[in-house]
Amino acid sequence: MAHELLAYLSDEFDEGDVSAMRDLALDLRDAHSWRFEPPYFVDDSDDGGATRPEDEPIRTVGLLLPLSLNGEDQSVPVTDLNVLVKGLARLSFSRHVEIELLLDDDSAGWIVDGDPDDAIREGLLATWERAADGGRVPGATQYQLVLQWPASSVDDHDDMVALEEFLIENLAHGEVDGHDGGQGEMNIFILTDDPEATFASVQALLEKRRAWIDIRIAYRETTRDHYHVLWPKSLVKFEVS
Repeated sequence: MAHELLAYLSDEFDEGDVSAMRDLALDLRDAHSWRFEPPYFVDDSDDGGATRPEDEPIRTVGLLLPLSLNGEDQSVPVTDLNVLVKGLARLSFSRHVEIELLLDDDSAGWIVDGDPDDAIREGLLATWERAADGGRVPGATQYQLVLQWPASSVDDHDDMVALEEFLIENLAHGEVDGHDGGQGEMNIFILTDDPEATFASVQALLEKRRAWIDIRIAYRETTRDHYHVLWPKSLVKFEVS
């Protein structure tokens, strides 16, 4: 499947905003050497949701950037995404419009008053940059699984680093993506497209080890902040400090 990124005007807009988006497509075309092709202007109307004569068709105005071709693992470099996001941020600031980004059919974040949100900066762009450094090209939905323990000593940190190396060598599903520690906790992060399968793989590796005793496990979409608890079942709230 060929991935694509759609950036569209998500709130009320006028014809001046439409013209500004069209002009941005022209500006970006010559401003950068694009991997596949530059983002192109789209202006589509869909009246499929109109049930009454007075209903107006849904109009989608924005830019569409191909991110991969012919279902291959090759994808655009993160510089392509950065150039696009910066251009959209300028338009959002100058025209006072909100822009939503969709990776395939999933929301990848918002740009409001010229400011890309965390889902774009820390989700979309950061994940794509890791892929450019040798990781897997992110699909439409990417998850971050977090393994968490209480921490109180240097020995705890050393144990976590050793455990991280063990997971890197033995984890059957998912990609270990680093660790951090502080404020009484230690975390190991794993990128995955199937958090349940990765949890099962982690459990098979750790449930007979001492590390399983105090472990807390949850996951989130990389474009979202909310965590879904997997373990222990009695845990109500999960957060990363």
